Amino acid sequence: MLPYLEVKVLRGNKEAETKDSGVIVTRGTNVILVDGENSGEVMKIKYRGYMGSTFKILQTSNFVNEKYVDIIFQCNRIKYKHNKKGAAIPHLDKELFNNTLIFLPPITEQQTNFRKN
Repeated sequence: MLPYLEVKVLRGNKEAETKDSGVIVTRGTNVILVDGENSGEVMKIKYRGYMGSTFKILQTSNFVNEKYVDIIFQCNRIKYKHNKKGAAIPHLDKELFNNTLIFLPPITEQQTNFRKN
Protein backbone atom coordinates (compact mmCIF):
# COMPACT_ATOMS: atom_id res chain seq x y z
CA MET A 1 0.00 0.00 0.00
CA LEU A 2 1.29 3.41 -1.02
CA PRO A 3 -0.16 6.93 -0.86
CA TYR A 4 -2.14 8.16 -3.87
CA LEU A 5 -0.56 11.46 -4.90
CA GLU A 6 -3.26 13.68 -6.34
CA VAL A 7 -3.17 17.49 -6.69
CA LYS A 8 -4.67 18.31 -3.28
CA VAL A 9 -2.21 15.96 -1.58
CA LEU A 10 0.80 17.50 -3.35
CA ARG A 11 -0.39 20.98 -2.38
CA GLY A 12 -0.76 19.89 1.26
CA ASN A 13 -4.55 20.44 1.30
CA LYS A 14 -5.51 16.81 1.89
CA GLU A 15 -4.15 13.65 3.49
CA ALA A 16 -3.23 10.94 0.99
CA GLU A 17 -5.40 7.87 0.66
CA THR A 18 -3.55 4.59 0.22
CA LYS A 19 -3.92 2.32 -2.77
CA ASP A 20 -2.44 -1.00 -3.76
CA SER A 21 -1.80 -0.39 -7.45
CA GLY A 22 -0.90 2.29 -9.95
CA VAL A 23 2.09 4.03 -11.50
CA ILE A 24 4.79 4.42 -8.84
CA VAL A 25 6.68 7.71 -8.69
CA THR A 26 9.62 8.45 -6.43
CA ARG A 27 10.69 11.49 -4.48
CA GLY A 28 12.03 14.23 -6.76
CA THR A 29 10.09 13.18 -9.87
CA ASN A 30 8.57 16.10 -11.80
CA VAL A 31 5.00 15.64 -12.96
CA ILE A 32 2.81 17.89 -15.08
CA LEU A 33 -0.89 18.33 -14.50
CA VAL A 34 -2.68 17.43 -17.74
CA ASP A 35 -6.34 17.51 -16.65
CA GLY A 36 -8.32 20.16 -14.83
CA GLU A 37 -8.35 23.90 -14.29
CA ASN A 38 -4.60 24.20 -13.65
CA SER A 39 -3.40 22.07 -16.57
CA GLY A 40 0.23 22.79 -17.34
CA GLU A 41 1.32 23.17 -13.72
CA VAL A 42 4.51 21.28 -12.88
CA MET A 43 4.86 19.74 -9.42
CA LYS A 44 7.68 17.85 -7.71
CA ILE A 45 6.85 14.57 -5.96
CA LYS A 46 7.78 14.82 -2.27
CA TYR A 47 7.67 11.10 -1.41
CA ARG A 48 7.18 7.70 -3.03
CA GLY A 49 3.62 6.84 -3.98
CA TYR A 50 1.17 6.20 -6.79
CA MET A 51 0.87 9.03 -9.30
CA GLY A 52 -2.55 10.67 -9.53
CA SER A 53 -4.50 10.07 -12.75
CA THR A 54 -4.36 13.76 -13.75
CA PHE A 55 -0.55 13.75 -14.03
CA LYS A 56 2.07 12.68 -16.53
CA ILE A 57 5.75 12.28 -15.69
CA LEU A 58 7.86 15.13 -17.02
CA GLN A 59 11.24 13.73 -17.99
CA THR A 60 14.29 15.82 -18.73
CA SER A 61 17.74 15.03 -20.02
CA ASN A 62 21.00 15.27 -18.10
CA PHE A 63 21.82 18.15 -20.46
CA VAL A 64 19.11 20.31 -18.89
CA ASN A 65 19.26 21.98 -15.49
CA GLU A 66 16.06 21.18 -13.58
CA LYS A 67 15.70 24.73 -12.25
CA TYR A 68 15.93 26.09 -15.81
CA VAL A 69 13.10 23.75 -16.90
CA ASP A 70 10.98 24.83 -13.91
CA ILE A 71 11.33 28.48 -14.97
CA ILE A 72 10.43 27.67 -18.60
CA PHE A 73 7.23 25.90 -17.52
CA GLN A 74 6.32 28.67 -15.10
CA CYS A 75 6.64 31.16 -17.97
CA ASN A 76 4.34 29.05 -20.18
CA ARG A 77 1.84 28.04 -17.49
CA ILE A 78 -0.65 30.85 -18.28
CA LYS A 79 -0.51 29.97 -22.00
CA TYR A 80 -1.30 26.32 -21.20
CA LYS A 81 -4.02 27.26 -18.73
CA HIS A 82 -5.88 29.51 -21.20
CA ASN A 83 -5.61 27.14 -24.16
CA LYS A 84 -7.06 23.90 -22.83
CA LYS A 85 -9.08 21.35 -24.81
CA GLY A 86 -12.43 19.91 -23.73
CA ALA A 87 -15.49 21.30 -22.01
CA ALA A 88 -16.55 19.24 -18.99
CA ILE A 89 -12.99 18.37 -17.94
CA PRO A 90 -10.39 20.66 -19.53
CA HIS A 91 -7.17 19.00 -20.69
CA LEU A 92 -3.73 20.31 -21.46
CA ASP A 93 -3.47 20.97 -25.19
CA LYS A 94 -0.83 18.36 -26.03
CA GLU A 95 -0.13 19.87 -29.45
CA LEU A 96 0.51 23.30 -27.92
CA PHE A 97 2.69 21.71 -25.23
CA ASN A 98 4.67 19.56 -27.67
CA ASN A 99 5.23 22.53 -29.99
CA THR A 100 6.53 24.86 -27.27
CA LEU A 101 9.97 26.06 -28.28
CA ILE A 102 12.54 25.92 -25.51
CA PHE A 103 15.80 27.72 -26.16
CA LEU A 104 18.50 25.73 -24.48
CA PRO A 105 21.79 27.39 -23.56
CA PRO A 106 24.81 25.17 -22.87
CA ILE A 107 24.56 23.23 -19.58
CA THR A 108 27.40 25.27 -18.02
CA GLU A 109 25.41 28.48 -18.59
CA GLN A 110 22.25 26.87 -17.20
CA GLN A 111 24.14 25.76 -14.10
CA THR A 112 25.67 29.22 -13.62
CA ASN A 113 22.38 31.08 -13.93
CA PHE A 114 19.88 28.51 -12.66
CA ARG A 115 21.41 26.65 -9.75
CA LYS A 116 19.55 23.60 -8.42
CA ASN A 117 18.12 24.04 -4.94
